Amino acid sequence: MQNGGVVYKLNSQEASLWLGEDKVDFTKHFSESLVIKDKVVSVIVEHIPIAHNPDALGEHRKIE
Repeated sequence: MQNGGVVYKLNSQEASLWLGEDKVDFTKHFSESLVIKDKVVSVIVEHIPIAHNPDALGEHRKIE
């Protein structure tokens, strides 16, 4: 990056969970000034009912 930072793009949720759990082991291989920032991505979904019971008979057919 322009500020000298590095962006790691993880390819799976498992990799993200691993990094979250083993952050100390991951960061010990870098400078003590290392800062890990989580990136939040917002998603907007339209036309989703606010009341939904996936266990109700026939509801899974509506979703498909």
